[in-house]
Amino acid sequence: MFSGKVFKKSISFVLILLFTILCIFPASAAGDVDISSTFDDVEAKAAFVVDHTTGEILYSYNADKPLPPASTTKIITTLLVLEAVERGEISLDDKVLVTNYAVSALYPNASRMQIPLVAGEYLSLLDLLYANMVSSDCFASNVLGEYLCGNLSDFVDLMNSRAEELGCEDTHFANPSGYPSSPMYATARSLYIITAECLKYDTFREIVSASEYVIPATNLKKERTLINTNMLLSMYLEVTEDEPEPNEYYYEYATGIKTGHTSEAGYCLVSSAEKDGHEIVAVVLGCKSIHYQFSETIRIFDHYFNFIAERTEKERIEREERERQERLQLCKSKFDARKSIVLENSDSAEIIRGKVMEEDEAVRLAFEEKRQAELNNRLQIISIASLVCILLILILTATLCIRKVVKRKKLVHK
Repeated sequence: MFSGKVFKKSISFVLILLFTILCIFPASAAGDVDISSTFDDVEAKAAFVVDHTTGEILYSYNADKPLPPASTTKIITTLLVLEAVERGEISLDDKVLVTNYAVSALYPNASRMQIPLVAGEYLSLLDLLYANMVSSDCFASNVLGEYLCGNLSDFVDLMNSRAEELGCEDTHFANPSGYPSSPMYATARSLYIITAECLKYDTFREIVSASEYVIPATNLKKERTLINTNMLLSMYLEVTEDEPEPNEYYYEYATGIKTGHTSEAGYCLVSSAEKDGHEIVAVVLGCKSIHYQFSETIRIFDHYFNFIAERTEKERIEREERERQERLQLCKSKFDARKSIVLENSDSAEIIRGKVMEEDEAVRLAFEEKRQAELNNRLQIISIASLVCILLILILTATLCIRKVVKRKKLVHK
């Protein structure tokens, strides 16, 4: 019904398909996993990566080198406010006055909201925290520090004493916002320690994970919409077109936390992401551009989430094999112990010998059943593959026959 050439091609296709299935299946059943935590050098002056779920340090590069922290400083400012809220000293609903000193103590080029804070307006403490972390508003940082301690000098002292309590070494803050000032330095490890303390608070997690936030109108200013400076959180760029442009730095597992940038500090990012029950916190300091600030962080997350997943699977396979060996050893120990009793030719030797043989047979049957089940699973896969191949051949044959019949009918009509 069809040419020998077509038949040979069909047979070759079937054989190749079967061979592929037979090769792949045993390989997947073996469960051999070769994993490595090796990570190429990061494009940053310093980096520190931790599996926050377990506390395991995954990567460290110049983690204890003092560097300018830029606006990542705002993390400890937020921590001090949240701790004061927890102690009952202040409330997130408090209406806070923006003082003239708080907004005049910074240069106008400090990072801030699109509609800046002005002296005399009132905002809730929670709104100021969002402005501080989401929009990286340096003036909000000053307002928070002044509200908590009465003046910025005492607040800076509190920042440094709290950092020391947490075990942050080679770290010193000079203001609540991270605006360039001397002396001002921190390490990647210290910023993780501070962030880890912040992550104990649900309010902190809610703030830093927001891609945008709306501050209601105040007594002096209209409603403000804040866009998070952390581009890992936004699917789209802020544009005026009907169809917004996708954001290449969006990372679906990202959960926060804070960006930072000055000409001296470069581009900095303290970030977190959660996947498959593991939360990773990554700190990169001193990146050369905004591209590396986010792309290197994404590369870190992808690498270590894959590493954790592969290692978990390898550990599961090793654990199952270890348990199997332990069961085998236990059965063998029981058998050897009873066998030695039998060899003593005691009066109950025949009874014991029978029990030993029964247990040995039960163990053997259990392993045979398991092996047969595995064999049946493989045979089922091979059978399904064979049926698919036969079905493909039948479809091919039917197609060729139909084409031949149609061709004959056309010739008859002619």
